[in-house]
Amino acid sequence: IAIILTVIISLGGFTISGIMLLFSIQTKPFDVVIDDSEWGPPQFESTLTRVIPTSNEELAALSKDQKIDLVYYLSTLANSNHIGNYTSGYITDAKITTRVSVLNLEIPVRVVGNTIRTPDEYFSYEYRLSDAGASFLKYVPGAIFAQRNYQNKNMQYCYSEKANDCKYNSSTQSVDVNWEEPDTSFDNQQPKKVFSSNQNQPFYITDLNILPETIVDPSIEYVTTNLGNYYELSFDLDVNNPVTGERNIENLRSGLKDANYTSLHETIQIWENGFYKKFISDDEASNGFLSLRMEYKMTFYSRETVEEINTIEGCEMFDALKANYINYDLQQG
Repeated sequence: IAIILTVIISLGGFTISGIMLLFSIQTKPFDVVIDDSEWGPPQFESTLTRVIPTSNEELAALSKDQKIDLVYYLSTLANSNHIGNYTSGYITDAKITTRVSVLNLEIPVRVVGNTIRTPDEYFSYEYRLSDAGASFLKYVPGAIFAQRNYQNKNMQYCYSEKANDCKYNSSTQSVDVNWEEPDTSFDNQQPKKVFSSNQNQPFYITDLNILPETIVDPSIEYVTTNLGNYYELSFDLDVNNPVTGERNIENLRSGLKDANYTSLHETIQIWENGFYKKFISDDEASNGFLSLRMEYKMTFYSRETVEEINTIEGCEMFDALKANYINYDLQQG
């Protein structure tokens, strides 16, 4: 069981940060509510540099190589646009399940988050709690926690706070975190985040490489809605190509020794002006004895200012976090 818990605590894959939304813990799976019914595309001119068909018949008729090229083009464009000179963010809903094949045992953990970035600043929150069937994790040190992060473009590290007193409040349908008693063993200086084009460093929305040589079985659909139209890209990534996971395989194996990816399926929705709408991933890895299934959904949004983003539930904590960093920095001299 110690091995299982180690896997749960040190998970590989996407970099996830955020704030807990509405869900249930003990008696049923999380019910994460993300109402993006009024979240349209960023109000910018199209960033596309080529003409892309809007007919699904034309898209279906493209050759395999043409589809791979188009998936690569659109995903790379959206990745670049995400760190542009505007305010944006994404809400994350993730379920990570550890399986022990010989015991026919599954241990699910839920991670729900909110990450916000501007050209100059980065904020994020993360809450990890047990999903249905794994409520015992609240008794395991380090398995359940809350973490929040702040960084500006001039910092050489990301200021982070971690709290272990983190639990679901059924009466308020929210998460209660005691930030007044942080984990004093936690290093407040975490690795620097890349969140802005002003940093002149490579940015990746995922730790997996989406490249022409790693994209497998792509399909592309053009979807029309009242708020705006978008392209939906659906494809697998080649688990037999070492390039696919080369940026993350060491991190994965630190939690799941000798593991390899066994299945990687990605679905990306991109507004027709070239900005992310959703990124949905269903990835699996295994070492033969233990396996992980990592299901992620990121729902993107943009606003004109941080103040406007603060209307999203929970974001009012940003000011307190930034104030804590300023005090910490002063103490460091």
